[in-house]
Amino acid sequence: MRFKDAIRLLPARWRLERADKAGSRFIAVDFESANNNPCSVCAVGYAIAEQGRIVTTGYWLCRPFPDFFEPASIQVHGIRPSDVQDARTFADILVRLRAIAGDRPWVAHNSGSEAGSVRDFCARRGVAPPDNPILCSQKLFEKFAPGRKAGLASASAWLGIRLDLHDARSDARASAELVNRILLESGMTDVRALYAHYGLSCAPISSKVHTPRKEKELSRISIPLPREATADVRHGPATRLHPFYGTVLSVDGEIDGMSRAEVERAVRQKGGRVVRGVNFMTNWFIEGRRLGPVVSEPSRDAPPSPPHGTSHPHDRTKAGGPAQHAHVHPGAVQGRAKDSAASEAPRSRRAKAEDLNREGRRIRILDQKEFMAILRS
Repeated sequence: MRFKDAIRLLPARWRLERADKAGSRFIAVDFESANNNPCSVCAVGYAIAEQGRIVTTGYWLCRPFPDFFEPASIQVHGIRPSDVQDARTFADILVRLRAIAGDRPWVAHNSGSEAGSVRDFCARRGVAPPDNPILCSQKLFEKFAPGRKAGLASASAWLGIRLDLHDARSDARASAELVNRILLESGMTDVRALYAHYGLSCAPISSKVHTPRKEKELSRISIPLPREATADVRHGPATRLHPFYGTVLSVDGEIDGMSRAEVERAVRQKGGRVVRGVNFMTNWFIEGRRLGPVVSEPSRDAPPSPPHGTSHPHDRTKAGGPAQHAHVHPGAVQGRAKDSAASEAPRSRRAKAEDLNREGRRIRILDQKEFMAILRS
C-alpha cells in the first residue's frame, strides 16, 4: 500500500490532530532559470507552511542576469523574454523573499541549486546572503523512502501531491507538502529535528564559501572565456542572444572546411566552449565527419597466427587441408560470448548523448550543415 493510500484510510479528525501536532514553520522556495548561469533566475515561487498546512503561496517573474534566455530553458518552463520585460529584477525579488521568510528555515527540492543561486547573486552584488538554514526535500525523501525515485515529479506522484512541474509556485508548494507529509508520518514537531533524525544537515545558505569569477556569468558550470573572446561575448548584444552563448558543445569528428582549432575559436567568439566528451553539462552534440572506418580489435580468443610459411599443428586449414570440426562445449561458447562482449569498443558519443536525453537532459544533436547554419547566424 502506498503512503498516500494509507493516509486516506485514517479518520479525518485524527489526521488533522496529528497535523496540528506536527507544527513547524518553514518556507519552501523554487527558482526557474533563463540560462545556465546560476544568477539567471526568471521566476520565483514560495509556499509558507505552518502547523502542517500551507498557509500562503506566492509567485514572481523577474528579469534574469545575464539577460538572455536559452531555447532549452524556455522549453522547460515556458517563460519567454517578452514575459519578463516589465518585471522586477531578482535583486528586488530577493529583498521581498527575505522579508517574507523572516527567520524561517528554507526548503527546496535539490536545495543546492537555489542556495547556489542566492549565494552567487549576493556575492556578485556585494551583499551578505541570508543566514537562514536551507533544507533539501529531495534528500529527505531519499531517506524516508529508500529505493524510490526522488525527483519532485516522482516523489509527488507517490505521495499523492498535485504538481504542475516547472511552475515555480507549484514546485514550491509540492516541496512544502512533501515535508509536511513526512513530518506527519514521523510524528515529529519541528522540521530541523526531522532532518537531524534522518542524519541530514541544516547548514545556513551563507555557509558555503563562494569566490565569484569574472567569467562566471557565462555559465552555471563556470566556463572561463579566453581573453580574445571576452570583449565580443561580454559586450556584444548579438553575441549574448546567440544560441551558443554560455553553452557547451561536444564536437565528434571533423567539420568540413575547418580545423579543430578554427571550430573552437569560432564557438568561443559566440560565447560557447567546445569539449570532446559528452556528459550532463553538454548542451549541443555536433556530429562531424568520421576520419575513417572503425577498426575492430582482434578477438582475444582467436589463435595466434603462425609464422610465415608454416602451418598450425592443430589446424590443417592453414596448410590447405580439410577443415577439422572439433567439438565445443556449450559453456565454452557462452564464456567466449561474454569475453567478446566485454572487449567491445565503448559506446559512441552520440549514443551517450541520446541516453542522457532519455534521462531528462536536453542535448540538441546537430549535423555539420545545421551546426554551420547556427554558427553563421
